[in-house]
Amino acid sequence: MGGIMLMIGGTIGAVLYGVFASRWDVRRVQAVFALGSGVMFIVFINATAWLPAALVAGVLLGMIINGCISGIYTIAPMTYAPRLRSTGAGLVVALAAVVVLRISLHQRTASELRAEALAVRD
Repeated sequence: MGGIMLMIGGTIGAVLYGVFASRWDVRRVQAVFALGSGVMFIVFINATAWLPAALVAGVLLGMIINGCISGIYTIAPMTYAPRLRSTGAGLVVALAAVVVLRISLHQRTASELRAEALAVRD
């Protein structure tokens, strides 16, 4: 169920990125989506204790992340020379995936941090 919600959000996010990018500068839209994804990662990680909040946060996270991916593929043709476009875009996507994996592997939930703080006090 959570994966489906994430994909539905992703589809909506890609469309929203396209709508916003057709009206405003694509690089600024990308920056807003990137900042939003950072915020939504924190919200999603902290919402996992309550399923309804986690599902809503998952949809929003999917929206913002897929908007970022759409932005990468929108900006890459303008940034790289024609013979380097696929390599440049691929490297950017791979780097983003490594960063997201690193964050998700080392992020601790708010409840774990609270438990640690309580243990220190005792």
